[in-house]
Amino acid sequence: MAPDDSARAWILHEVATSLQLLGRPREAAGIFRRALAAFEHREDWHMAAVTCQNLAELYLRLGALAVCDGLVSKCFALAQQADDREDELVAETLRGALLYLKGEGVDALVCFRNALTIAEEATPLPFLYSSSGLKYAEALLELGQVEEADQVSRMNLRICKEASWHADVVQCRIGLADIALRRHEAGIAERGYVEALAAAKRLSRRDVLVVALLGYGRWLLYDAQPLESEVVLKECIKLAALSGYRLSEIDARVAYSDALLALGEAEHALSELTVAEEIAIEIGYGLAVDRIRLAREGYDAGSGS
Repeated sequence: MAPDDSARAWILHEVATSLQLLGRPREAAGIFRRALAAFEHREDWHMAAVTCQNLAELYLRLGALAVCDGLVSKCFALAQQADDREDELVAETLRGALLYLKGEGVDALVCFRNALTIAEEATPLPFLYSSSGLKYAEALLELGQVEEADQVSRMNLRICKEASWHADVVQCRIGLADIALRRHEAGIAERGYVEALAAAKRLSRRDVLVVALLGYGRWLLYDAQPLESEVVLKECIKLAALSGYRLSEIDARVAYSDALLALGEAEHALSELTVAEEIAIEIGYGLAVDRIRLAREGYDAGSGS
């Protein structure tokens, strides 16, 4: 017997989620769209909003930022139709993440703080947690608000551990290691990256493994181990490109170019940086474009040009 419309929508949503977890995001995206259409057809506005949020989150990971503009707007519209403030909260964090990736960090923080206000007014936990907390902490760190980023990350880690959200726990640990590295707390950073990478390998989540490899590769470079860093970052680039995680691929290529430069391979390093810049410009990853231009200035200064 064929499933009814409700069961069909749920099945599509769960299949898409499973494909995403298996590292097949492009296939997941198409099925999320079918699930979204099914929930809208049934006028199940809350589940339509959740599915749209998942789709926007997925496209953010894939670096399809131009598509995300329309999806985030749709998340807000569906939240309004569902009359659900938590759906509105998630839409705010998605808009914040999108603005952050475009290089509009100050405007991104406004969105995250709007979401935090909703959390304080309308939810049992007055915090941003899970992927919302991860994005918020990352934006805070980028803008130099290190102490606040640390507080957000520690609370997020606590909540995710209590909920047994293992993938989020790994990413919280990576975020805390990033903060420790910013503070030049080398021992704390090293332990965080090593533990996160070991946990990511146990999870069998390619998206989390890519982020963990990137963090560990950056740590090795910071610790003056460019040869080891090159190996780790090359693996990271390969996995990110294989699954289509273009943001991570760009970030890994930038770090890889730094490792190559430290090894005296300036021409190869510049080539990798150029590839990263071309992809970043193509997809509108303004944050990376700004970072790459700063890196180029460093290359030019080092060459005396």
